[in-house]
Amino acid sequence: MKRSFLGGCLLAAGMTMLSGGAAMAASPPPGTPSAADISAARTSAAQPATYDRLARFFVRLDRHQAGRFTSGEVSDSAAAAKAPQLTGSVHPVYSLSPEFVRGDAGAPVAKFVHLATGARSATGQQASLWLKKGVRGDWQVVNIVSSPYDATYPAQSGTGGQ
Repeated sequence: MKRSFLGGCLLAAGMTMLSGGAAMAASPPPGTPSAADISAARTSAAQPATYDRLARFFVRLDRHQAGRFTSGEVSDSAAAAKAPQLTGSVHPVYSLSPEFVRGDAGAPVAKFVHLATGARSATGQQASLWLKKGVRGDWQVVNIVSSPYDATYPAQSGTGGQ
């Protein structure tokens, strides 16, 4: 009798936690960008200055992978040969909330960190662009990383990109 009562209590507690978890999962994490934000970030990423920056990034990546210094000038012809293109949609990237990890009651599981989209050079290199809102409210490319994962993993998770 005691065991079945305890089992019933545990089952009820588990169901409550699961249903609460589903409700929490349904609400977007704090700072989640709107569809308009994602569209504006995509427009910002598609500017000619971004393509130039990406091309020079890919040339420097070649140098780095060859064990050479990367800080030198990049010729316009070397940059043009990279002919970078944006790939895929812009997706929000989230990180675990420190409050959740600490175990704070009611803390969101994740927080919005930045938007990301992929890029590919004409020679097959891949990268991810990170976009954040600037002080004037405009979206800016704040980082380029030599891995497609910041763009591809959020796309696979179904976080609603454009």
